[in-house]
Formats: sequence, C-alpha cells, structure tokens
Amino acid sequence: QQQDPLNPMDNQEFAVQLAQFSQVEQLIEINDKLDSNSGGASSVGSMASFLGNEVVLTGDAMKVQGGKGNNLLLEVPAGTQSLRVDFMDADGKVVASKNIAQPDAGKQVLAMDELGVPNGDYSVRVVSVDSQGRFAELKPKVTGTVEGFIVSPEPKLIVNGNEVNMEDVIEVYTGKA
Repeated sequence: QQQDPLNPMDNQEFAVQLAQFSQVEQLIEINDKLDSNSGGASSVGSMASFLGNEVVLTGDAMKVQGGKGNNLLLEVPAGTQSLRVDFMDADGKVVASKNIAQPDAGKQVLAMDELGVPNGDYSVRVVSVDSQGRFAELKPKVTGTVEGFIVSPEPKLIVNGNEVNMEDVIEVYTGKA
C-alpha cells in the first residue's frame, strides 16, 4: 500500500528493508552466474564429476615437482620386458630416466613418482624393450588424477597438485581400453 505522510516509516524498519533488498539482489546475481555456467564444462556439478578420475592433458610436457610428475598413459606391447622413461630438458638433453621392469601389457597408467629430477617442465620419451632385446619408442599421453577444482574466476581443475585449465583436458580415462 501507500505510505501515510502523517505517519512516516520508522528509520530502523527502513534500514531492515534496504538490507533485505540488498540480499535479494545478491542472490539474483549468484543465480545468474550459476545459470550462465550450467551449460558449459565449468559448472560446479560438471567439475565435481571429474574428481578422482584420470584425465588426459594436451601437449606432451610433464610438470615435475618434489620428485613427482604427471602420470603417463600408454599402450604397452605384449612381450615387453622393461620400459625406460627419459626426461628431457628444453634443449632435448636427457636429464634423468626411470626404469620399469616387467610392465603389464595393454593400456596402462604409469605413476611418475620417486623421480630424481629437479622441479620443472620436461618432455618425455618412453622406450620399450622386448624379450629379443628389440627397442621400440612408445607414444605416451600425459595424464593426472583430478584432486579438486577451482570454480572462479576462471574454472580450473587441480591435477596432481597443479592447476589445469578446463580446455587443457582432452579426455577422461576410465581404465577401459
């Protein structure tokens, strides 16, 4: 209804109404932000669905921090006796290697931990050796386990302790070949 000019609104009641209007305005703004994100990969529900999953990342650079690097997804040929993962610096020089004896054949995710490599970004090369001593270079994909996510201002996933942009995720690896 209309306000009575002979009986004006109490100042305290007026302040309470202003605060309520402000809260409603903030809720509308939050709702609009959630609605704008719901169609894309950046929505909270969508990002939460990545938690605990192995994701394949763009590029072949591996970030090593504290002796732990990204995981590697690769197809191990049948009859492979051992694998060697070489870590190369920006000049292509091998800085360190990790040997893996008796790997299982088929699609595998290899954890790159306990590395004697200084912190930094490296390119990797994976070489397999079969029972006849033949070498073959394999094509690994850099992956990582999603441990968390950051919603705003720019949505990111936390993969192996590092922030990763959503557009740097190529696929989610479910463990099926």
